This record gives sequence, structure tokens and C-alpha cells, in this order.
Amino acid sequence: AAEALAAEVSLHSRQFEEAARAYRRVVEGRAQLYGVLHPDALADSCHLADALAGQGLTDAAAATLREAQERWQQEYGEGCAERLVIASRLAILRGAGGCGGTYDVAQAEMSQRMLMRSLEESVGQSHEEVQAAKAWLAHLLSRRGNAEEAVALCGQALSALDTSLGAMHPTSTDCAAGYVVVLEVAGKLPMAEAIARRVEKALSVGLGQRHPDAIAAMGVVGELLRKQGKDAEAETVYRELVELSADAHGDHDPRTLEQKCLLAEMLRRLGKLEDAQLLYRQITATGKNDRNALQAKRKLGELLKDSGDLAEAEVVLREVVAVLRAELGEGHADTLACTLSLAEVLSKRRKDEEAEAVFGQVLACYESTCGIDAAETTSCIRQFAAFYEIRQRPRAMEELYRHVLETYEAQFGNDTDHPGALTVISDFAKMLELEDKFDEAESLHRHVLAGRERRLGMTHPDTLVAADNLGSLLQKCGEYDVAEELHDRALRGLEAKLGAEHPSTLRSMSNLAAALGAQGKLSAAEAMLRQVLQVRDGKLGPDHADTVSSVAALADVMVARGKLDKAELLLRRELEWSEHEHGRVDRRTVASQKRLAKVRDSLSSAGPVSAAARA
Repeated sequence: AAEALAAEVSLHSRQFEEAARAYRRVVEGRAQLYGVLHPDALADSCHLADALAGQGLTDAAAATLREAQERWQQEYGEGCAERLVIASRLAILRGAGGCGGTYDVAQAEMSQRMLMRSLEESVGQSHEEVQAAKAWLAHLLSRRGNAEEAVALCGQALSALDTSLGAMHPTSTDCAAGYVVVLEVAGKLPMAEAIARRVEKALSVGLGQRHPDAIAAMGVVGELLRKQGKDAEAETVYRELVELSADAHGDHDPRTLEQKCLLAEMLRRLGKLEDAQLLYRQITATGKNDRNALQAKRKLGELLKDSGDLAEAEVVLREVVAVLRAELGEGHADTLACTLSLAEVLSKRRKDEEAEAVFGQVLACYESTCGIDAAETTSCIRQFAAFYEIRQRPRAMEELYRHVLETYEAQFGNDTDHPGALTVISDFAKMLELEDKFDEAESLHRHVLAGRERRLGMTHPDTLVAADNLGSLLQKCGEYDVAEELHDRALRGLEAKLGAEHPSTLRSMSNLAAALGAQGKLSAAEAMLRQVLQVRDGKLGPDHADTVSSVAALADVMVARGKLDKAELLLRRELEWSEHEHGRVDRRTVASQKRLAKVRDSLSSAGPVSAAARA
């Protein structure tokens, strides 16, 4: 009994190996004293399975649970509560990769609903095992795209556990951690952040700040901050994570190097390129060729690419690709991701023939190894399409998208609501806009919006972005009132879901300002664009592409309002950036030159009147 108590403490402290050893001794001892069918021996077998699952040994945990389930059934019959509890735990393990075989999520959802009802009848609705079953059902619903029901169900389970066990209890904390995932999938990032902070606090208090689980929970908080565009807060969290991990594991431990990689990536996002580059070089200087060092070297290559140091970037990325191909194989995810970065560098160095060949090879590998619907495949498609767009090869880009959609149709039939297919269709629609094929583009944008409304709900961020995209297309077609309604819907929803300063919210505000400006509502448009520019200037810096696009948009409104002197200042800033970023002869720079020249001509012809107005 004393050893069982010690094992329970180890389990709740997440010392899973020690807990497993102790529970093995307890199970064997009780089996010898009372027999293998004694309730205490069977209950401790379930705890042993929990300890094994905590170590990631899901198959061993499942085997232990199945053995206990058979013994409960043998002794107490089919309908006993304990057997149902074990069935629920087995269902969760099966979804986590245990028990072997394939995993049909739709079938699992149906089975879990039936199991949860049986558990409620057997042990009562408030029992903690019922709440665990409810939380797992929410996870299954989330995986199937039923986001709102998943959020409601998991919230109910957490509330019940908080009431019965307390908010700091390990079971409540585990449920809260699952709730974070469900909320994130549903696009409820501020709420997910709040629950993630609660999980981090509970684990830090219960296990100590330097415990791996507490550090991992803090990492989740940092990632959620990043996804909401709260980059400065995320940087603070990542710096603290590096310090904690270094104290707990050592400066060169893989876990610390992983945290340094995350911090470096955040610094890169914030435009602190020198700090990020220094950190990546420190990681690669460890002399190790482990996953983190190779990832840092790859990120260093990408950073050099973004900084314009293309020759060194190509050398670095070729070295990493060679190592990854030798160690992991050509079709491994890490190899493909690095090869894709190399293709981008080759494109920027105008090695077009090799770049196009590498893009094609990587896409073919992603399609065969990951599937056409994988996020990695979609990202590759986007980069390949961008290559064609920059080279002004619209026909090749259209052929690429049509090939991708044909592949989706061959694989998924009429399921055009598939998330990956919707992403590709959305990108294809934007490409058709560039070719002025507005009718086909509108049809595709409407299809994406309807699909996301069905799959994700009316208020999911991805749905709202789809509404925003349709609004932009209709604005080009002159349907300004409808465009305004769609942009306004998107803006209000994104502000509520992601916050006023999130990149998606700012993009929607810019689009709404454009729709208002096109209808002559120039004062409101100017106010919105100034707000967007102020946030982007502060968060992204004056030289970020999104900041400069806000400068250009505000200049257009200033021209429309007759404030030509202010428009001239803004357009001069845009031109200086374009010359530095693209060069003097690039078509985008030439367009900026023409816009500025037109405003200057207007100022010259206005003569003294304009001067007096400026004074």
C-alpha cells in the first residue's frame, strides 16, 4: 500500500519510468497476496498502463489495459463500470497511436459517443472518467472539423473536473492542455492562450519551472503568442525558455538548442536579423550534426537568403541538403524542406532552369510521400507558383494549379471541401485575378467561402479570410457595397478572434479602407490606413513589405483627397524602399517612379496655390 502511494506521487509528478517500476512491483505483490482478479491488483494495472503511456510506450500500455479489461470482464461481467473505464482509456490510446492498426476517426467518434453514454449510466455524469471520455470525444470532433461542438464539450469537461478535483489537479491540467489544442484548431487563439497560461502555471507550481513538461507548456504559450502576432511578448517567453532549459539541461543539450532555434526564428520575424544570425551561428558552432544543429544551419541559410547574402546562402543550404540526403534520404521531410529553401535561393540567383527542376522534384516527392493534401505539399505548391509569378509565366502557373486540382479530384473525388483543396483553390483564384479572369476567380472564391463556412463555421479565422478575399475580388469588379460588407464582416470577426493588431486583422482593415476609398468615403479610409500603418511601423518596422504597402495605400488616399504634398512624401518613401529591395529597373520600382512623377507633375502645375496650401 505504501509503495502504491509512492507510485501515485511519481505518476502525478510525471516521473513515469519510476512510477512504472513501482506499479509493476505493486501489481506483482498484490497478485501474489490476493490473486490477479483482486480489484486493487486490476486498478494498479490500469495505473501501470498510465505510466507506460506517459513514456510514449502506447503499445505496451494498450496490452496492459486489454489484459486488465479481460480480467474485469471475467470476474464481474460485460457491464461493469471498470471495464467501461478501461475501454475509454483504450480508445484514447488508440487515437494516440497505440493498439496497432488503422484509425478511422469517424468510427472512433461514433464508438466514443456510445461509450460515454454507457459510462454516464454506470458511474454517473460527474465522474472524472466520464469527463476524460468527453474530452477525448471533443478531440475527435476537432479532428473531424466540428470545431464549435468540440470547444463546448471540452469546456464542459474541464469545468466539471475543476469543480470535482480543483483547477490545479493533474487530471484537470491534462484536460486543460487538451482544451488548448481544441481551441487553437477552432481559431480561438486568445482563449487558447489564457488556458495555456493556466496549464503552464499549474505544471510550474506542481513540478517546478525546470521540469520538461513545464518548459514545454511555456513553449505552447510562446507559440500561441506568435500566432496572434504578439511577437514582442513571444520573444520574452522564448528568452526565458532558453534560460530555463540551459539551467535544467545544459547549454548544448538538444532541448536547449531547440529553444534557441525557436528564439532565433522569433528574432527573425521581429526583423532582428543580426541577433538571429548570431544565435544560429552559435548553435551550428556546437560541432554537432544533430537535428537542431542542422535545422539551425538550414535557418541560417534561409536568413542569409532573406538578407541578400545569396552566395553564402547557397553554399550553406547545399551542405545541409547533402548531409540530410545521406543521413535521412531524399524523401525525408527535413530533406525536402531544406531542398525547397535551396530552390528559392537558386531562383533569387536567377539560376532559373535548375530552380524550376528542383521545385518540380520536391513537389513530386511531397505528393508521393506526404500526399497532395499535406500542409508541406501545399506550401511547396505556393512557392513553385510564386516562382512562376515572379518570372511572369502565368500559363505555367495555371498549369501547375490545374494539375494540383486534378490530383485532388483523383484522390478525394467530389470532396472539394477538403482543407488542402480549399487552400489551393483560393490561391488559384488569386492567380486568375492577376490574369483578369474575374468570373472564374469569383466562382472559386465563393466555393472556398462556402466550403469553409460548412467545415469550420461562420466565425473561424480561415472563413473570415475567405470572405475578405471574395470582397477584394468584388471590389475589383466594381461591386463596392458588397465588398464593403464582406470586409466589414471579416474585420469585426478577426478583431474578436485574433485581436486588433494581428496581421490578418490589419490586412482586412486595409481592404475595408480600400473599399471605402473607392466609394468616396475618404476620411474613414484615411483613418483606417493610418491606424494600420502605425501598427505595422511599430511591430514590423519601416522597411517591412507590409508596412510599405500601407504607405502606398495611404498615398493613394492622400492623392484622392488632394493632399499632394503628403502623398509625395509617402510615395518617395515607397520608391526608396523599392529601389533598395528590387533594384532600379524592376517593374515594381518603375511603377513607383511613375506614381511619384505623376504627383510631382500635379504639384508643379498647382504652383503657388499648392505652396500656400502646404504653408
